[in-house]
Amino acid sequence: MRDSNRQDVAAGAIFMALGAVFAWNSHGLAFGTGARMGPGYFPTVLSWLLLILGAAIFLNGRRSDKRSEVQIPWKLLAIVVISPVAFGLLLYPLGFPIAITSAVFLSTRASKRLALKTAVATSVGLAVLCWAIFVRGLGLQLPLWGYWIG
Repeated sequence: MRDSNRQDVAAGAIFMALGAVFAWNSHGLAFGTGARMGPGYFPTVLSWLLLILGAAIFLNGRRSDKRSEVQIPWKLLAIVVISPVAFGLLLYPLGFPIAITSAVFLSTRASKRLALKTAVATSVGLAVLCWAIFVRGLGLQLPLWGYWIG
């Protein structure tokens, strides 16, 4: 029996688990048809695609000749997880522009290849883009300035 690539096996198992959870949670929603989609159509189709993709990655990892040890970069993972939490905590006290800039800046710090100047430019650029899409384009009622600013 060949050795398995543990990273691919683990990633495939995670994809399949997420797909199964979302498929299970969307099973009670009306599916509809391709021309007239119900509320369960999109999540069900995506969850099945995730299951299929996960199975393909899992099986490919099981057939792999190379063996790898899974090393989880905990510090970088924590930064990526904290980023949307920071957005949620900063949205109402500081407002949308500062919250989104902070969240994007935090997530860019997880990259070892991204320079500080590029991280700042990316954060500001994405904040402007998100404001244009969500506030101006879609009309979402997000606070421009939070209650700490006035």
